[in-house]
Amino acid sequence: MRILDKTDDRHYDAWLQLNVLSLTICNMNCVYCFKNPNGKRADLSEKMAFGFWDQLIKAFKMSPVQLLKRLKLKLVSPKSTIHNLNVPDLLRSLDNANKIFRISFTGGDPFLVPNIVEACVRITEKHFISFNTNLVAGHIQNFIHTINPRRVLRIHASLHFKELERLQKTRLYIENFLLCREKGFPILAGAVAYPALYNEVEKYRESFAAHGVTFTFFPFRGTYKGKVYPESYSAEEKERFEFKESFLDKFRTFGRLCNAGVNVGIVSSSGVVYPCYDIYEEIGNIYEGIKFKENMMTCPKNLCSCPLYDLDESLFEEAILQTTQN
Repeated sequence: MRILDKTDDRHYDAWLQLNVLSLTICNMNCVYCFKNPNGKRADLSEKMAFGFWDQLIKAFKMSPVQLLKRLKLKLVSPKSTIHNLNVPDLLRSLDNANKIFRISFTGGDPFLVPNIVEACVRITEKHFISFNTNLVAGHIQNFIHTINPRRVLRIHASLHFKELERLQKTRLYIENFLLCREKGFPILAGAVAYPALYNEVEKYRESFAAHGVTFTFFPFRGTYKGKVYPESYSAEEKERFEFKESFLDKFRTFGRLCNAGVNVGIVSSSGVVYPCYDIYEEIGNIYEGIKFKENMMTCPKNLCSCPLYDLDESLFEEAILQTTQN
């Protein structure tokens, strides 16, 4: 289900995915999360959580998941490391880029940021926003009652069944989901197709549907019981999670043209902008300035967690046109 309205009054030229919090900061502890490769937590210093993390990624030339495993680190989320967004410098960089942006907030959970609602008010004066959130963190209620839904392109409400049950927040998730929909926010629910959920899929479908909430499963990337996913999904698992082979093919991106770095960027918690989560070439900083690349590249990864040609077809097509002209 695609919820991206690019009509004349909601057009944007570029997309930044802001990881507004360190990898350490989330109100949940999902066993399948890339922040939690061993299913446990342990201490990680504030210095590593902010700024120095970018240097480690660059030095080791590894993805965050690989680096965590290499260093044998597990994570906690000390509240002292939750910083405000530097809104004036962010807006200045966006203005200097001379583009209308789609700013996607992700995290950790972005609603843990103290000034997230204030930042969204300022950003949406000119630009558009979207969110990836577990819908039960921090300032979500303030956001719902403050922000104009027409400036929000999508809220991806990540549905983590076991963590919601553990924290006793399933009802809160449902209430916030329905409130978002009632207020006119474009919202969808998505869950990770973690193989351990196989026997409970129908139970969760029925229980959430009873409250008016339907959801879609997305592939799990990682190892479960010695098998590497998503390659190892069985025919039975694909059927239970309602995966079609054509859907899984979207994530097999090696050799495909990609607009990462051309009109899309991934932003670390310290503000550094990279083309994507797996390419660590710095193309700016959201507080100092952004320099997008002129031409598209071919994807060097066998699997991609966010296939841009599918997630935002219009920006992909615009990048192709730009590359052809160059």
